[in-house]
Amino acid sequence: MNAEGVCSAGFVHISSSLLSGNLLNLSRDLECLTEAGVGSFHIDVMDGHFVPNFAFGIEAIKQIATASKLPVSVHLMIDNPENFIDVVCVCKIESLIIHGEEKDDISPLLGRIQEQGVKAGLAINPESEVFDIARYLPLVDLVLIMGVHPGFGGQALIPSTIEKIPQIRAIRPDVPIGVDGGVNDKTAALLNREKPDILIAGSYLLNGSKPQSVEVLREKLKALCPAE
Repeated sequence: MNAEGVCSAGFVHISSSLLSGNLLNLSRDLECLTEAGVGSFHIDVMDGHFVPNFAFGIEAIKQIATASKLPVSVHLMIDNPENFIDVVCVCKIESLIIHGEEKDDISPLLGRIQEQGVKAGLAINPESEVFDIARYLPLVDLVLIMGVHPGFGGQALIPSTIEKIPQIRAIRPDVPIGVDGGVNDKTAALLNREKPDILIAGSYLLNGSKPQSVEVLREKLKALCPAE
């Protein structure tokens, strides 16, 4: 597969969230997803405060990024991202995504990420408005729209979050936009109507301890692709 993964329609890149992966055999999930045609991997970091769950630490990020043959993005859902930017950016990742809703000014943090050769991403939660992050849009390399309330996999897409795609494009037409949460074969058509650049799928692709074959994963990925 090329860098765009299994989709060939051009405007969508499929990334796999590892939150629902088999933590006792994550290397197998990485290998199967890579062979099936996923375009990249997405790691959620949660601290139990910013979101009501725990997920993935620094050592896990290092090992996944080292083992992966594909680009890796990291999403910090934590209260104090400024304390972890430097240590995460040296983990051979492609992009680091942070939130701006509850910080006075994250412009310096975005700059710190980019200074280390890593793409700086900005996430926006379902309850936040595009207006809340508009001042940062000229500074970022990508925007991640949360299609669910962050913290747990397997949630249903909140349809109103999709409306943020054209709103962001109106302010920054060239920035890549991703959607994370509730991405599956049932919501793909609705999502692709607004032409996001990246779809991040988690529980739809992976189901914890239940292994998925390459063939099954390939069909699931194709179901996320836009109609050509």
